[in-house]
Amino acid sequence: YSYHIRAKNGAGLWGDFATGGSFTVVAPGPPPAVANFVGRFNGSNVNGANLTTTSPTLQFTWSHPFDLSGIERYQIVLQPTDGSGWLYSPHVLYPNQAYSLATTGLQVGMSYTYHIRAKNNAGLWGPFINGGQFSVVSAKREMPVNSPQ
Repeated sequence: YSYHIRAKNGAGLWGDFATGGSFTVVAPGPPPAVANFVGRFNGSNVNGANLTTTSPTLQFTWSHPFDLSGIERYQIVLQPTDGSGWLYSPHVLYPNQAYSLATTGLQVGMSYTYHIRAKNNAGLWGPFINGGQFSVVSAKREMPVNSPQ
């Protein structure tokens, strides 16, 4: 688009057009990656952890990315590392920057990854960001010292 400018005085007379300019309207693109995505279990970073429960409640936090059309929501995904599909994929509305995910039925001996992405008000999804990975392991039981085996 281009434009030119002219003024009108108090007597209603128009002046000459002055040099204007031009601009381009750009269609919005997808939002940028979400920053500072962290998963926690019982207050500790879960990335690289070995959990001894098959039903952990995971707490996720992140920072808002800047997007010209505005962020509408986030999607968090929890999935096994074997590629067998998404177990959980909740949507969290903006302006939230935290979410608590109560899981059930995770499998002992399996590893899981968690990811996040943002969707802008133009309806476009940004890239998934990998937050980390954790494993579910069996709880070790210690035998009392004087216990018969």
